[in-house]
Amino acid sequence: MADQTENRIHFGADEPLDNRQSLPKARRDVEITEQVYFGKPCYVLKDPAALRYYRLRPPEYAIHQMLDGKNTIEDVLKVLAQRFPKEQYDAQAVMSFIIMLRGANLLQVGGQAGTEYLFKRKQMLKQGFFKKLRREFLFYRIPLLDPDKMLNWMEQRWSGYIFSRLLGVLTVAMLIGALALVISNVDKLGQRKPLLDWINLLYVGPMLLLIKAIHEIGHGLTSKHFDCEVHEMGILFLVFMPMAYCDVSDAWMIQEKRRRMWITAAGIVVEVVMAGLATYIWAFSAPKTVLNQFALNVMLIGTINTLLFNGNPLLRYDGYYFLMDLMELPNLKQKGSSYLWYLMQRYVLGVEQANKPIDVEGRELPVLGYAVLSAVYRWFIMIAIVTMVWHFLDPYGWGVVGGIMALGCVYNAFITPIFKFVKFLYTQHHRMHLKLATAIVLAVLIGGSAYGVLGIDIEQSIEAQCVLRPADLHPLYVARGGVITDFNGEFVKDGQMVDANEVLLVLSDPELEYRAIELALELEQSITQRDQAKQRWGAGSSQVEVFDEQINELNARYENVQSNLKKLTIRTPKAGVLQVRTDRPLDNLAGSYLPVGMAIFSVYEPGRFEAVTAVKLKDKGRIKQGDSVQIKLWALDDEVFESEVRELPPGPAAMMSSPAFSVVFHGEVPTLPAANQEEALTPAGTIFEYELPILNYDLRLRDGMVGRSKIIVDRQSLGWSFYLWLLRTLRLDIRL
Repeated sequence: MADQTENRIHFGADEPLDNRQSLPKARRDVEITEQVYFGKPCYVLKDPAALRYYRLRPPEYAIHQMLDGKNTIEDVLKVLAQRFPKEQYDAQAVMSFIIMLRGANLLQVGGQAGTEYLFKRKQMLKQGFFKKLRREFLFYRIPLLDPDKMLNWMEQRWSGYIFSRLLGVLTVAMLIGALALVISNVDKLGQRKPLLDWINLLYVGPMLLLIKAIHEIGHGLTSKHFDCEVHEMGILFLVFMPMAYCDVSDAWMIQEKRRRMWITAAGIVVEVVMAGLATYIWAFSAPKTVLNQFALNVMLIGTINTLLFNGNPLLRYDGYYFLMDLMELPNLKQKGSSYLWYLMQRYVLGVEQANKPIDVEGRELPVLGYAVLSAVYRWFIMIAIVTMVWHFLDPYGWGVVGGIMALGCVYNAFITPIFKFVKFLYTQHHRMHLKLATAIVLAVLIGGSAYGVLGIDIEQSIEAQCVLRPADLHPLYVARGGVITDFNGEFVKDGQMVDANEVLLVLSDPELEYRAIELALELEQSITQRDQAKQRWGAGSSQVEVFDEQINELNARYENVQSNLKKLTIRTPKAGVLQVRTDRPLDNLAGSYLPVGMAIFSVYEPGRFEAVTAVKLKDKGRIKQGDSVQIKLWALDDEVFESEVRELPPGPAAMMSSPAFSVVFHGEVPTLPAANQEEALTPAGTIFEYELPILNYDLRLRDGMVGRSKIIVDRQSLGWSFYLWLLRTLRLDIRL
């Protein structure tokens, strides 16, 4: 649900005023509704022009109602003393409240002074835009349209069905069935493609935007069902990812708490229903098909994503507003932060005049707990998001974006609060009486907690893309060029198991065959002539010796030709799996000429593979011999294969060993462009290829399988690891 704007009017301005001077008029077009929070009445004001909402306590509401242009501060103080004797008000407090009302544009303004005020207010709003953009650059929204008419049309036609009890019962039954399907098929949940793969993002991105748009329509339609106005819908940039949002702030005008909670929960209910329907598609569709993966992603987005973000009360989304109504404590985050700051001023800095936040009385512990947990969780989410963006962009040379985001988060989460704290110490030092013992205890607790977290020993690893290839590959080259004359297409297939010395191809070289016949005839003729010479001149005659030399020469030449003829028959050197290495289909090779040196086949031992992994220069120095490796393949993503670093590469790779590494084929290694995509194997940067033998013997492994390898290099503390990561991220040689 959209961030519902609500503003508490505070006292504290120090500005003198004539107590007999008439006070300005309050705007009479402001809508007001009375509500009860935690047993105490309060009043919600709606500015119909700006669509902003403000909550007033009874004394504040009484002051607002007396602003008719005639009453003075003396009149207001008399009424407050009669109606709220326990409240302590003076002229400065009333004036402070009136100034706040004027700043909220809840007073009538006119004349030249009013025009100047409206102009200044417009300039302040412009400045506020850029301040908000800087403060919330990871979560920013842009309004696009007024959906009120569209939602009215939908509410008139569908509301009777959507909000019927029958549909509610059917929905619950459907969700119970979906949960049973997930439990019975839990082993299939791991069979999914990596979420941040470019191909997956092509449909996951639009799908996420569509799901969130339907989510927001659920908020808007429920608001219309309870007679609220919805005048803003737009795009919310959540970590630069566009999502829809719908501003249903008008729900603050609803008196009944249960209805407000239904409006808040509507989006989550819609997503869970979509996830339930997708569960049936996922369970009954073929695994790893496009439809199956699409349904699985809808399931994950509608459940895990919804629980971690929308349903989480520690972030200012649906769960936060649901918890506020449940606890009947508006502005929970602000009150928690204010109460934490009050404790700091009162019990550490010794500011006796520190004001305790209103409405916290009796609920100090849950408010304080929420303030601490929400702050820690927001830091955790920011770190996780920055790390995710960095891991996603770094393979393409844009890791500096993650570094810049990290600096922005550190600035907003730490630098800005520290600067404000130092400024407070400088300006309010005369009001302080530092309680040294409390400060020391607090510093020790914070320091100890930080040391405990930053000192956690974690595993350090390097993750990179890997491609499988046979560990013992025997390529078969054409030793003698020739034309294919004999080829068994049914037997010679890629992946076929073969025995040693089996015939794969028979080539023909007519010139060589003719030469063999010619030499055979010459040899036969020479033998006949030698036999005749023996009969005529005797075995030891010189004529016979001449023929013997001629026969020996012809025999050597004939054996050489026969040896070359044997090379025309391509046989398997060993038993194993046959791998076809030609790009052309084998059936189309009949009658084709194969040149000398052409590698047309390979044979390898099944189940024995090695993973070639591409490691960047910045990570090479961290890897050493003996490091253990875990490999996960996308085709077998439910298993982890063990390996180890046995040898270090002698130097950087001039060419990548497989096209699967190149970004051209959705790999992770940027390569230089080439005329032919298949030839784009030259890495754009310095890459080292590590050969990692798979220790598991598995007959399911195939040449060319793609996955990721995790090389476990060391164990370090969390703080030191973050420091080293930041240095690597902000290195000066990043390619932009």
